[in-house]
Amino acid sequence: DVIGSVIDNDLANFNTGYRPVGADLIQPISRSELAVSSDSLGVWDTRQLADGDYELLVRATDKLDHSRIYSIKVRVDNTAPQVALQVVGDDEVQAGTISFKGQVSDPHLDNYQLQWTQDLSLTAETEWQTINSQEVKGTTYALEQDWDSSAVFGPTTLRLLVQDTAGNSSQAHIRACQSAVKN
Repeated sequence: DVIGSVIDNDLANFNTGYRPVGADLIQPISRSELAVSSDSLGVWDTRQLADGDYELLVRATDKLDHSRIYSIKVRVDNTAPQVALQVVGDDEVQAGTISFKGQVSDPHLDNYQLQWTQDLSLTAETEWQTINSQEVKGTTYALEQDWDSSAVFGPTTLRLLVQDTAGNSSQAHIRACQSAVKN
């Protein structure tokens, strides 16, 4: 929803629309002849739009044909971050310190969480436990992390969860098998 107010004692109508920044053609969102106060001016579904900067416009016209346009710049980001996770020696049984390498990329990175959970049916542990989490700025980030897994035994799933500033998220999973002693 586009939330706002359009109030005028002599309101004839208002229109909401959008356009890519720098473009001339305005795409309509909604039109109304009723005043609105801190409520929906229209529903703008951005899911099918290309990522980029847009101008969101509201044009109100009164019964004397006076009009005013209000606009704001909005960044649309529908693309989820790219994420990859690798355990050094991930084809082997591991114990003790496990080394991870990860790579994340997105034009608007926000944060990542490196987590684990055990896959054993005999344990009540089903929640993700955080190994490390951090805010990330920039467009790419290379993660190198060591984790002391000595308290974990058996099949374990590890994930790298990444989120961008628009709330889009992606994750990469790997499975590791923890042994009691490292060979």
